Amino acid sequence: MVRFGAYSGDQLVGWTLGWFRRPESFYMANSGVRLAYRRRGVYSQLVGIIVEYARSHGAGVVQSQHSVLNTPVIMAKLKLGFCIAGTSFSDHTGLLVQLVHHGSKARADVFRDRAIPLAWPDDD
Repeated sequence: MVRFGAYSGDQLVGWTLGWFRRPESFYMANSGVRLAYRRRGVYSQLVGIIVEYARSHGAGVVQSQHSVLNTPVIMAKLKLGFCIAGTSFSDHTGLLVQLVHHGSKARADVFRDRAIPLAWPDDD
C-alpha cells in the first residue's frame, strides 16, 4: 500500500492511497480533500501523482470504484483521462462505477476498440 498526502504548511488537506492488485494493475482505493481545499486542483494533483507512481512501478492500468452518486469525483477522473469500464453492485455501498486509466495509448486503444466497437463521435 502507498499513501500520498497534500499539505498546506503542516496541515494535511488531501490524501490518496492504493495498492497493486497484480504487478500490472494498481487499485486506487481511497482519496479525499478537506472541504476548504476543494476545487483548487488538489485532487487532480493527487490523482496525477498516484497514476505516475503506478506507471513508474510497472502498472499498465490504474483502477478505481465509486458510488454512482459521487459525481464530482467521477467527473474529475473522466477529465483526467479515466474511462468507465463497467458497474458493479455492493450490498454495503450500492451501485458502483468502475473507472480505469490506461498507462499507454496502445493499451487505451485496445480497450476502446473492445469496449466500444462503434464509431466515436469525432470519427469520420
